[in-house]
Amino acid sequence: MRYDDLVRAVLDSRPEDWHDIFHPVWPQYFTYGRGPREDGEWSEWIGVREHDHGWVLRSDVRIQLAYGMESDPDGDMSFDWPSFSDPRVIGRHVEIKFNGQPVFRDRLISVDGNRCVLPLPASETITDDQGRPIRYAYSATKDEIALARLVDRLTGGRDFDSYMQRATILGGD
Repeated sequence: MRYDDLVRAVLDSRPEDWHDIFHPVWPQYFTYGRGPREDGEWSEWIGVREHDHGWVLRSDVRIQLAYGMESDPDGDMSFDWPSFSDPRVIGRHVEIKFNGQPVFRDRLISVDGNRCVLPLPASETITDDQGRPIRYAYSATKDEIALARLVDRLTGGRDFDSYMQRATILGGD
């Protein structure tokens, strides 16, 4: 299977084309650290990062989709848009896998207390005649929107278009 055909198969799919494989979703990514504790003693630690969700394409079980591992675990992201009831924006990885191996990775954002998954938008500052910023414009490609819409539906979202409007993310090509 060609890479472009694999990605297109995912982007053109519908939520009902997928089977939920539940948790845990492999692979897990391990991190290692060493540092001082609050009591001044040194300690070593191992952390595990993993996706929360995984699905297999019913028509071709070699194709899997994984979502949920935080892409920015040390900080929140912020955007200049009308706030949702929960203002925290969390970057999350989405991976397309073939025969269990990740072959595509992108970042999506989880907004409003994980109520919706949106594409990570590109931003542009719109300025007035004197060069002062007056607003920000956010955009995403058709494929980025298709992937976010699919993951949003697979994770239980139902108001994708409403959230896209509220976040002022424009669809492009």
